Amino acid sequence: MQFRFLKKAHVFALLLAAAAGMPLRAAPAQQGDMRPVIEIDEKEFVNKTENPRANFKALSDRVAHEFVQTGLYRVMNAKNVGKVLEKNETYSVVSDEAPKKTAIKAPVFGVTFVVVRYGFSRASSTNMATLSRTSQELATVEVILSVVDMATGETVISKNLPPMSARVLTTSGPGRRQGGGNFREQALQEACRQVASATVREVVSRTPFSVIDVENGEIETDIPRSVAKPGYVFTVYRLGKPRLIRRTGKMVRKKTAIGKIVLTSCDEDTSKGRPMGPFSSPVTTDCIVMWTLPEEMPQAAPAPVNPAAAPF
Repeated sequence: MQFRFLKKAHVFALLLAAAAGMPLRAAPAQQGDMRPVIEIDEKEFVNKTENPRANFKALSDRVAHEFVQTGLYRVMNAKNVGKVLEKNETYSVVSDEAPKKTAIKAPVFGVTFVVVRYGFSRASSTNMATLSRTSQELATVEVILSVVDMATGETVISKNLPPMSARVLTTSGPGRRQGGGNFREQALQEACRQVASATVREVVSRTPFSVIDVENGEIETDIPRSVAKPGYVFTVYRLGKPRLIRRTGKMVRKKTAIGKIVLTSCDEDTSKGRPMGPFSSPVTTDCIVMWTLPEEMPQAAPAPVNPAAAPF
């Protein structure tokens, strides 16, 4: 009953506005989620390990999880990408300068791997004094990362990531056992997490962010705290005029580095930073910033205890 009353009151107010000659303004159209789409399908992973039946589901799930946690991308499988693109075509924005609508289409990137190593090794030792036995499970994952622009088929990232390893130690003896559970799975999950983190770093480092405000020597950007923290360094670029490359049909804009900023604070959706030195040209809201990879990059995996590591 209350809902009906409110609805009638709303209609009555619109009629009064029309009778008074006031313009009726339609509610703004809802904009779609235009974040880049990351498409991950473990069936597209190329198996170059010693085990032709290796299952890469754990790796796929970890990579998808890490991308979701950034909040910068939408992650989905290949079946849903077509529907998303079709829906994105229906969204548009109106320019401030003219009532011309410009269609927006979210980019889609396919993330895949050539899996070189996906195996584990086991080593054990026995303490004869205590009759205790110590076992070690070492999982090692090594991949070649490829990121493809699904619209053009162009490979935008191709990099051999360093091998990632994780080990789990267990100790057992007469009447006692330290640790429990599936140690092999624990080691595998940790190695996959390290690969996923390195993958996200590579993609985020090539993701441009925008300058949204410059005030009192402080530069505010749309970098969320999910991918950065105070102390991270970003390079500021000035963009040139759009140019058409006739051979490829692409519109490109030259990027010119004009300086660097170090983040001083990070919020859910924005971050603020201060210049690390003088800039070669003024910083404006037309500039973009890109991540300068931090020093704490993933370390190379230690050598396996057993060189003849068995594949998963």
